[in-house]
Amino acid sequence: MRESSYNLSKQNSQQPKDIRGGEKKVMKKSLSAILSMAMAFSMFSSVALAAEVDATKDSSSFTDLKDLDAATKAKFDAMIKAGVFDGVKDGVFGVNDKMNRAQFAKVAALIFGLKVDSSLKTSSFSDVKSDDPANGYALPFIEAVKAAGITDGYAPGQFNPAGEVTKEQLATFLVRGLGGEALAKASAGVNDKTVSDWAKGYVAVALDKKILVNGKDGVFGGTSAALRSELVLGAYEAKNAAPVNTVTNVSINKAEVTGAKTVTVTLNGAIADTSKLNVSVARGTTAQAGTVKWNDAKNVATITLDTKVSAGTYTAKIEAVKDGGLTVDKGSVDVTAQDEKIAKLEFINANDTVASAPKVRVQLKATNQYGEDATFAAGTYNVTSTANSATMKKDDSGKLFVELDTQTGGSAQLSQNISQISVNIYNNDSQISATKIFKLGTTPYPTKVELGTPVYSNGKGNISSAGDKVVIPMTQYDQYGNVITVDSKPLSAPTATVTPYYEDLAKATDDTSLFKVTTSGGTDVATDFIGDDNNDGYYDAIVKLKTDAKVDGDYSLTIFAGSSATATIKIGSTKTAAKVTIDSSVTLAKGDVDKYIPITAYDKSGNALSVDDLINAVDKGQLNINVGGVTLGASNAITGDMLTKDANKALVKVGEHKGQIHVASVPTKGTANVYVYANATNANQPTFSANAMINIVDTRYPASLKSVVDNAPKGLAGIKGADVNNLDQWNSNFNGATTGFKLGIFDQYGEEMKDANLGTPFLDSNNKNVSYFVNAKVVTNDVYAVRDANGAQVQDKTKVNGTLVGRTDANGAPVYLYNQIILKNDNASNFNTTNPITSYNLNKTNVLTPQYDPTTGTGNVAFAKFAADNNSGVAETAATGAPLGDLTGPTNNIIVANQLHNYKWTFDTTHALPGQKMELKFSLVKYDVNANKVIDESVSTITKKFEVVDPTKTDLTYTVNKVADLYNAQDSGALTLNNIFGAYNFVKKKNVAAADFSWARVAEMDMPLGRKISLKAVDSAGNTVAVPDSIIKSVSSSDPSKVTVSEANDFLDTKGTQRWIIGNKAGTAKVGVVYIDPKDNTQKQLFADVNVKDASAYSITKLTAATSKTVSRTNPFTGTKAYNAFDLMSDVNTQLVATDSFGQNFDSLAKQAYAQELLGLSYSISNVTSTDGSIPTVSFQNGVPVISNIDNVQGFTITVAAPSGVTASTAVIVSGN
Repeated sequence: MRESSYNLSKQNSQQPKDIRGGEKKVMKKSLSAILSMAMAFSMFSSVALAAEVDATKDSSSFTDLKDLDAATKAKFDAMIKAGVFDGVKDGVFGVNDKMNRAQFAKVAALIFGLKVDSSLKTSSFSDVKSDDPANGYALPFIEAVKAAGITDGYAPGQFNPAGEVTKEQLATFLVRGLGGEALAKASAGVNDKTVSDWAKGYVAVALDKKILVNGKDGVFGGTSAALRSELVLGAYEAKNAAPVNTVTNVSINKAEVTGAKTVTVTLNGAIADTSKLNVSVARGTTAQAGTVKWNDAKNVATITLDTKVSAGTYTAKIEAVKDGGLTVDKGSVDVTAQDEKIAKLEFINANDTVASAPKVRVQLKATNQYGEDATFAAGTYNVTSTANSATMKKDDSGKLFVELDTQTGGSAQLSQNISQISVNIYNNDSQISATKIFKLGTTPYPTKVELGTPVYSNGKGNISSAGDKVVIPMTQYDQYGNVITVDSKPLSAPTATVTPYYEDLAKATDDTSLFKVTTSGGTDVATDFIGDDNNDGYYDAIVKLKTDAKVDGDYSLTIFAGSSATATIKIGSTKTAAKVTIDSSVTLAKGDVDKYIPITAYDKSGNALSVDDLINAVDKGQLNINVGGVTLGASNAITGDMLTKDANKALVKVGEHKGQIHVASVPTKGTANVYVYANATNANQPTFSANAMINIVDTRYPASLKSVVDNAPKGLAGIKGADVNNLDQWNSNFNGATTGFKLGIFDQYGEEMKDANLGTPFLDSNNKNVSYFVNAKVVTNDVYAVRDANGAQVQDKTKVNGTLVGRTDANGAPVYLYNQIILKNDNASNFNTTNPITSYNLNKTNVLTPQYDPTTGTGNVAFAKFAADNNSGVAETAATGAPLGDLTGPTNNIIVANQLHNYKWTFDTTHALPGQKMELKFSLVKYDVNANKVIDESVSTITKKFEVVDPTKTDLTYTVNKVADLYNAQDSGALTLNNIFGAYNFVKKKNVAAADFSWARVAEMDMPLGRKISLKAVDSAGNTVAVPDSIIKSVSSSDPSKVTVSEANDFLDTKGTQRWIIGNKAGTAKVGVVYIDPKDNTQKQLFADVNVKDASAYSITKLTAATSKTVSRTNPFTGTKAYNAFDLMSDVNTQLVATDSFGQNFDSLAKQAYAQELLGLSYSISNVTSTDGSIPTVSFQNGVPVISNIDNVQGFTITVAAPSGVTASTAVIVSGN
């Protein structure tokens, strides 16, 4: 028999030379060698002895290891399967035996992966002989540990192979082997009288690194002989503490098949970041799918393949990630694989006697050549038996068993306590068999029961909601030690109790199909808490909630079946608040309306309650909310049905402020005292309170203008050259660039002001009746639209070198192609103006009139001198070309304060020349209403500048703008082309044929599932330069199965030459972008990584809508008494918007209709007021929600909800007849 362990012996009277104090020179010559060896140690390499390893052996192969606990057993199994340890004789491990130095040398060589020359016959030590019957086998291993510097002998020229090893010597060898010599020398050592002075540093390190542990008496026992058990555990722990060299030039040191589905790759050292190295396995040119798991040392990767390996050659590969800091030297290694085969087949029943029952299980274990449970199907085994109906089966956990009818007999009549049953198993593929003869006993009855680990159905570690259950695997043993199954039909059924008593647990009377046990009489016995939950043929203990939990705590489940077993189950009332926090950082000001104070509730475990649970607690009176100093409840915008049912109507139940305290108004300065307390309805619910004081400050007023969205300071010209009369100078390769900005008005507290009443006159701190508006002025514009005295446009002219030049064609006729920077004020609503059921046609001209009246604070945007020619933004001039547009009074160039946040201004260079500039100045103006004069024309100012650059003379660096994650819209199954294009045809009044439906066209549709591919350009000074979309000539996907690219023909929507992509299957792909570099008019290419996430990552995270809306009874655009829900829930300031988990906004009727089957938006009607009791109805037409039956309705609330639980509501008033 091969010996692969050593005995530890008593302390010798003379210290061995290799551990003698003052002669610690083990690591002086070979520290680097030991460090590299430690890497190999982490895989327990057995080097030349690999062929001897019996992978089928583990702790169960030895009788003296049967009582190990699970954790210790796992460590022994690892060392035995790796071939580091074996038994001292067949079936006996010798766990409490000692070892000698020769045996230790062999183990050290194995665990440190030392190079062993098995051909050696002569030793450098005089007392080591190859023909020594006791220790001669160890000669090559002794030489290996000497060569590695682990030891230089016991005495000059002697190794003392038969000498014993003490615990402190073991600590010394292991610490040295791990390169810990310096740590031991620097250590103060242990304060332990049982440890010799010279060894105290080594023992201290071994204890600190948890390689070895003190005895049960609290001392180390350094001079006592170490046992084999201590070496096994010490070697195992040392493996996990083993240092490994960190490398950046990576090679495969070794690759091998280590399991039926696993290939293990060992590197030449550890790497700092495993994400920087890709590891894969291929067979020929075909990559093998699988998952990679790294060890803690980051030097060994185990690839678990999706399919079993088969006989042949596989190639293990490593590849460094680009710019990851690693290089690869030896990047591939071929490994030879064998077909899986069974190396060992054995019966593992606890007893040679089996019970007499209709179905008895005889347990087997089939082990493959890798020491794993063999993966062969039950059908690959032949089974014969003298019992009846012998069938080979495999349970859900992969355990093999033969099912026998030992009650009715087979080839011979069976008699209890007399008959014998023969069972023979033969595996066809591996040609291996096992046979055993069993005695037939009596009818089974339970004598012992064991409970496994509780499994909670909700994954939370407790049961809390109605229907939640905890299942505990239950193993019953009969009188012969064999497992009782559902089909065993024992003499008696087990019983179960739960203490303390809790009335809301499901019992047999609640579910007779689940809670039952079939006994020997064939009778189903009702058994509380016991049944076969997963139909695997074994009984389980099951505790299930009938209602939401009202209590928190641990409960004991006790099973009685011959013996008793108890498990602890946890019940947690996660929907009961035990604590509340109040966000007191909000600003409340005198005169505020519709403000919100966030609060968060937590359960006993510290988990935040959902917003719905919080609202439910307030509705049920479990939580009470009072706020002094402000007015709670309904307002004009937030109706009563949008609030909780408590007396104060404190919380909002819908919309973006759902679950927050609604402050309807703030009447005066002072303090808002927020008080939340629990009103316990039973003894199991906690009582608590929370309080916060919020200072109420002075009335808000506009204090500053700020950029909310910034424009690029420069943009590429859309025209080449400076000869404005030469039409050939137009750049045919691309259109102009666009870049925009948005502004906001902020109050003195730094919050943006968007209130509809902003601009309405109010009394300021000086008791003056004032209002605010914004003045816009063109400071610099190099282009002027020339008009005659009657205001008619005469001819476009461009300023070239300070002179106005008129454009003409070849015949001298005026050319009306603006050579200018176009400024667009993009305030168009996203309302769909073409659908017959759309209510509002909010175009740009509508919102330019009437003019703003500062005396009343009413009116719309009035760009009388700023945005002429259908909002093109061309600055008007007199007939002489002199610019107009300066502030001449309160009605000129004015933007209504409460509408500023709705507008975006865009610079467009389509018709602009290089060098042209535009500068705009916006001023926040304070106006005295009673005196009808401006008090302060520049409370705050902000200037926006833009310059056109020559693309042929500007050095630009181009990159692809980062592409945000995509949703696998195409592969998810949540969207269908028929529904998408059905909605498209309906909303857009088109007739796209089914033959033209494609995901490439969906990518460019006006629905935010696609992502736009665009370029970013930066000049040498770091300025962002706007570039046109048309600079991109083509976009391609490296993997169309992951990413689909839109078609370039603008088939559906007006995206022009834009390029879009949409997700197909989850994964990653590269997008290639070919573009024209305007400087040299050549094509170039860039790449960008795109990540596609699966459907599980998708949800609607936010819904916003107008709080109130007034509509006429008859839809002015359709003539019917019906509206679409989008129009009812949107107004000029706020639209119905669904925001998804990818950050995309579905902010139009069209977008929501196209994607309705994905969004899953549902609409409900409440709080209806009508003359005849009628209620509006909701129906869908091609994804468009239509609200009808409002003939006699005066008002109602419409609520939209997403499957994720977010909601928004709008109070609708219906006027007219």
